[in-house]
Order: sequence, then C-alpha cells, then structure tokens
Amino acid sequence: MACVVAFRVLNVRLWIRRGGCLHRRSTDTLSGLLSRSSYSTDGESRVPKIYTKTGDKGDTFTGERRPKEDQLFEALGTTDELSSALGLAREFCLDKGHSFTHQLDKIQCILQDVGSNIATPVSSARESHRSNSVPNFPQGFVQFIFYLHTLSRIGNSFHCIASSLTVVLFFLEKTMFTPEPIAELETWIDEFTDKLPPLTNFILPSGGKSSAALHVARTICRRAERRVAPIVRSGEVDPNVSKFLNRLSDYLFTVARYAAMKEGSAETIYKRPT
Repeated sequence: MACVVAFRVLNVRLWIRRGGCLHRRSTDTLSGLLSRSSYSTDGESRVPKIYTKTGDKGDTFTGERRPKEDQLFEALGTTDELSSALGLAREFCLDKGHSFTHQLDKIQCILQDVGSNIATPVSSARESHRSNSVPNFPQGFVQFIFYLHTLSRIGNSFHCIASSLTVVLFFLEKTMFTPEPIAELETWIDEFTDKLPPLTNFILPSGGKSSAALHVARTICRRAERRVAPIVRSGEVDPNVSKFLNRLSDYLFTVARYAAMKEGSAETIYKRPT
C-alpha cells in the first residue's frame, strides 16, 4: 500500500512551482489525493468538482476529522479571507499603476503555502503516515531517502523501502515553511520605508482606495496572526508561519502609506476629538 501511495506522490509532481506559486493543477491533485475527493470523469479528461463533500464533517488535507469551529479551521478561514482582501486591494493598485502589484501576487501565492501548512498539522501528518504502515523515522533520516531511492532501481524490495520512506518525506516537507519569504518581506519593508517621510503622528486608515484597501488587508492579517498563534504554540504549525504573518502586516502598513504618497492622497492624521 505504501508503495502505491508513494508512486502516485512521486509521479503527479505535487510540488511544481511557477514563480513561487503552487501550480493550480498540483494543488487540486494534492487535495484530491489526501482527502480522497471524488472526481467526475468524461473519457480521458478529469474535471475536479467544486464540491467534494469532504468538508461536511470537517476534514483536513490528511483526512483527519475535526469540528468546524476548531482553531485550525479558524486559522485557515482567516488566511483565506486575507488572500481575498489582498486580491481586492491589488485590483485598486492595478488601476493606479502601482509598481508593487507583483509583490501582492507573490504574497497571495505564499498564503496558499501558509494554508497548506496549517491544514496539515504535525500530529495529523504523523498519524496519516502511521495509518499507512510507514515507520516514524526522525527528520534527520530524510537525506537517506534519496540514497535508497537510487538503490530502488536494483530491485523491487529496495523500491518498496524507498517508496515507504518517500511517504514520510512527503509529509515532512509539506509541514515545512521556510524563512525565505520572511526575509523578503523585510527587504521590501526597508525599501519602501527609505522612500517615505518619517512617521511623526498616528494615522487613520485612509489615503485613497488603494491605501485604504491595503489597511483592511493589514487588519485581517493581524487577525490571522492571532488565529494562528495558539496552533503554533501547541507545536502543530511551523513558527515561521506566525512570523510571516507578523511581517506581512508590517509590510501592508508600509505599502499602504507608499500607495497614498504615490497617488498624492493625504493620510488622515489622528486628532483627539474635542
């Protein structure tokens, strides 16, 4: 069984990346493989259904059952809401010809990876590969997988060993979120900050439609960070996810100010009501 699963994992090329974004077909295949979604078929073509019914009882990507109000689903939903808010802000920014819209595109793609990480908590990934009779090897053993995969060409027995270990590698890789996007956000923040006048007063979300929409996305990002915090603290989700969301809210604040400046829209300064 493990050989079959690993063979499918290797051959559907789940981790194809184009410009930092998971290929749409790869995402559909991943969801279908892990959640056992049903597909409608017409001859040789396969068209994924919009509804899979797997969410009726609350499933993660690994098929683990959780209640709909679970912290994990709260984090997933808020992350999805954040991506939608960014999509709206991006449209306003495109209308104004802002040069940073490609950054918003990349961020939305990274948020897909964030959602994938959240939807595959460490405990569910562990239980999933255990249920497929795959040993629970330490992460440091992963490098040995590639060696065994080479040896697998010698005979079927080696292939079965390598395939079983590949299942472990798949889930370990899936629960990783690298720090590179965090560093990139920090670079962007510094670049925009250098172009902005110093902030000497509290400002209100304002400065034109682009800026205001980015501020809305920023506040949703803060909420996403709060939703992710408990599952990061419990060890279920990579801490880099929380760090990324924290930097992202700072980026959105900075780029909102930059959008207002480029459009010549004045930011509203906070004044104590009299």
